[in-house]
Amino acid sequence: MKKLITFLFIVFSFQSAFSQLPPAKPTGVSAAQVALSNSIAVNWTSSTGSPIGYKVYYRKPGTTTRYDSVRVGLVNTRTLTGLTFNDQYKIYLRAFRLNTAGTDTLYSAKSDSITVTVVGLTAPQVFSEPATNTSTTAFYKITDTNQLETGFEVEIVAPNGITTITNQGSVSTSTIFSQNNLLPKTTYTIRVRAKYNTFAGPWSAPAYMTTLKDAPPAPSLSESNNCPTFVGLAWTIATRSEDVEYFIVQRSFDNNTWETIAPTYDPIKRDYFDNGPVPGKTIYYRVVSANISGSTASNIISVTVKNYVAPNPVANILSDATLKTNSTLVFKWTNGAIDAVCNTNKRDEIIVFLKNAATGNYDIFKRLTPFETSVTITGLSPKQLVEIEIGTVSDKGILSPKIRASDKTAGPPDAPSNMFFVSYVNATGVTAHTLEWKDNSADEDYFVLERGFTTSTFMKMAVLKANLNKFDDLNTEEGVIYYYRVKGGSVKEGEGAYSNIVGPVITEYTKPSHTPWGLKAKQNGLKVDLKWVDDSMREESYIIEKSQDEGASFSIVATLQRNFTMYTDENVTAGKTYLYRIKAENTKGSSPWSKLERITLTGSASTNNTYNIYPNPFVQNFTISKVEDFASFGEELNLKIYNSSNNVILQTKVKINLEGDINVVAPGLQQGIYTIVLENGTKKSSKRVLKL
Repeated sequence: MKKLITFLFIVFSFQSAFSQLPPAKPTGVSAAQVALSNSIAVNWTSSTGSPIGYKVYYRKPGTTTRYDSVRVGLVNTRTLTGLTFNDQYKIYLRAFRLNTAGTDTLYSAKSDSITVTVVGLTAPQVFSEPATNTSTTAFYKITDTNQLETGFEVEIVAPNGITTITNQGSVSTSTIFSQNNLLPKTTYTIRVRAKYNTFAGPWSAPAYMTTLKDAPPAPSLSESNNCPTFVGLAWTIATRSEDVEYFIVQRSFDNNTWETIAPTYDPIKRDYFDNGPVPGKTIYYRVVSANISGSTASNIISVTVKNYVAPNPVANILSDATLKTNSTLVFKWTNGAIDAVCNTNKRDEIIVFLKNAATGNYDIFKRLTPFETSVTITGLSPKQLVEIEIGTVSDKGILSPKIRASDKTAGPPDAPSNMFFVSYVNATGVTAHTLEWKDNSADEDYFVLERGFTTSTFMKMAVLKANLNKFDDLNTEEGVIYYYRVKGGSVKEGEGAYSNIVGPVITEYTKPSHTPWGLKAKQNGLKVDLKWVDDSMREESYIIEKSQDEGASFSIVATLQRNFTMYTDENVTAGKTYLYRIKAENTKGSSPWSKLERITLTGSASTNNTYNIYPNPFVQNFTISKVEDFASFGEELNLKIYNSSNNVILQTKVKINLEGDINVVAPGLQQGIYTIVLENGTKKSSKRVLKL
């Protein structure tokens, strides 16, 4: 019994003591933030020792020693709310129960503590970093104030709507990231959010980042100008011209070493002028298109720079006929074209060279300004040949080819030349002469054709139109020697020099001459004037005979040359009767005698024609004396000199001088017999003289 009582006491005592012990501390404590809220879910395993509840302890924000507690019932979980984001909480638990008396609360020991951070994620900021972008890579910077994020989620949206999501690790306050494999020249939308493990915070405001252009395409280069002082370049960009930010123009003299002559040339322009070439040298060029991403060179062209050349020569040099005088010529011309783009042949002056007749050289006559088109040459002689050369000189001193021209001053036409004749018998049986000559003048208005019986005595035979060089002389006589010459004439400038003389031209006799007829005899003082009609073109001479015995015998009075139709017989006596007859002769024979002409002289002979001619023969000058017996002092007389062919070779007006004489100058007469005839309207007399 005692043992039983002792046992019961011990049990009771044990039970009594046990009822005063606290419960065991909680175990299996865990805690975690509820999503990304400001709450922490705490979980534990129930304690032994019959707890009636638990008390959850956690440090309040801003305190270091004090803990708040939450009393809960007999549960295994508790959610702490109203916590502060981004603050760290230390959590532990105690189990509790009342003592036996119910007067006190018994707490277990502290459970193991757990530290939990209440993570609060805010939206970060994202910025484009264009300074380091490339054509396929864009850079961006994330600026973040979150302290507890474990990483970031990056969303990149292309213009076509394709979205790329990438994850980045945790960052410091600002960190720069890159996105590769992007399209060139494309703008992307980017936004970022912070993550805490698998949880993500709100998205940032969007930012925009643009990739750079690709390196631009190569230009296509060509030459646009080639001048000694500049070379023009031109190029095109077939595609993506907007990608060019600038051009680089380069040149090389060896196609190996390149120098940049325009480092950042305007991207809008498509041409360039290099003002530093070397005339005649080959230069290589290329143009590089460039932008921030890179550069691309064009094709290479070679340009052999043009050199300076001689100016174009003048053209169409002509003498101005309207300004020509007998002392002045005006030459006009057209200036050659000038290279207005490059000035390779810029005309600086025009030089006129004049041929020196003495040396045959062309000497400088005048220097003219580069745009003059005429030169006047004065102080010349009529019909003077002027030969000129005109050359142009460039501003570099290069002389063009010289162009020649020539002309003669105005004046009488140039003498015809190469005159010749051809004789023929025309349809009437008359021998004619065809005359031809070379026309050496372009300015005659007419030709004067002359015919003479000697080389010093000519008479005008015909006036012909300009440019004619042929004439048929149909009025010829058989047995007559002819000489011909021709000259050109100008209404304004007069008549020029004669051509060469053609002759002697002679027509042989074909038969004897016809008989002269109409022979008449008339007393003239103590003279008998005989006249007859020349009825032939074949007589070589006339033979005049007279008879003083009624025709029983005849004596020769005179032998005259052809074409005479009068003769004065001074060997007569007053009161006597004379019979006269005449016939014509040539080498083919004589004509019959003419009919007889009878005359009986009456009274005494008049002395009004008894003048004399001395010296006779004469050399050049002769004097007619005692003319007062023929005419009065001061009376004007007609003087004619006939040659042996009875052609007038001199005709003039003369007057008696104070001595009663007439002095006659007759130069140029050839040797021979001439007939001197004086007449005054009522009187006429002839005498024969001999020229030595």
